Amino acid sequence: MNSTDFEVVENIEECSNNAIPSFYEYIMAMTPLLMGLTAAGGFLFLITLMIYYRNLNKLVRRTPKDFLARTLLLCGIYQIVSAAAFVSILVPRAILLCDTVAHLTFAFCTYQLICLFIDYAGGETNFVKQANTDAFSLRTPPCCCCCCCLRPGPPSKSTFLLIRTLVLQFPIVQGVLFITLNVLFIEDDQLYSRVFLYFLPFIITSILLCIWALNMIVRMMAPNFPDLRIRPKYFALQFVLMMTKIQPGIGNAIVSSIAFPCWYPLTPSLYKNIIVQIVILTQMVILSIWSQKLYRTPSKSTMKLNALS
Repeated sequence: MNSTDFEVVENIEECSNNAIPSFYEYIMAMTPLLMGLTAAGGFLFLITLMIYYRNLNKLVRRTPKDFLARTLLLCGIYQIVSAAAFVSILVPRAILLCDTVAHLTFAFCTYQLICLFIDYAGGETNFVKQANTDAFSLRTPPCCCCCCCLRPGPPSKSTFLLIRTLVLQFPIVQGVLFITLNVLFIEDDQLYSRVFLYFLPFIITSILLCIWALNMIVRMMAPNFPDLRIRPKYFALQFVLMMTKIQPGIGNAIVSSIAFPCWYPLTPSLYKNIIVQIVILTQMVILSIWSQKLYRTPSKSTMKLNALS
């Protein structure tokens, strides 16, 4: 067996193991197609930055000071996710790290979202006084079947404490789990692949508890403030989770049916990752535009009119 045969055998093994090339290997083996895809990803990332920069002054001028910081943060999550997606295209082996950054950013923003909704109501005490007697209900997705015997009731301080706790556990639990997974991946990627399934139930349970709490507060507060677009703001944030977690799995399943050429370092895993990340970048552009429109309310002018009325 000559040296060429050894190279062919090594190439087949690397491709069968879904090897991911390093940044240097990726750059050195870049083809015109990959150059075009990378440039497209960079262009989409720049668009999200331009959208945020263009609307930054408008948000600062229009948004009341009490809501400004959280509004800017919630509008900026799409740029952070876009940056993570673009970096994972440039540095294929950083895909888990970039996914962790995007996921923990979303987790942090979920707590900021419920805090913003409570600020809209003028605080927990003020909302408890104004809310209907049956505004709070535990029978909300995804845990509605578990609480089917419980009737809706009036909101209280303990209600908000429950919601805050369920949402706050999300960034804490997910941070511990994903940092651990990153350490395992750096030490031994094969060990990471073997133990990931054991982490999955804890990840899913934490996500479901957070979504349950978010659905509770949205259903409780949205009818009292129809002009503040609470439901659309919630969906605009929730789509980030769907697109960065559920969608890549679906995308990988679809892309797996395509016969990509395999000649290391241009492996099928590389092509799959680039396609999925470009789809995410495209969706972040759309969500960024939508969020800028959603957070135009409440504005300083509408707050003054409400105060006069």
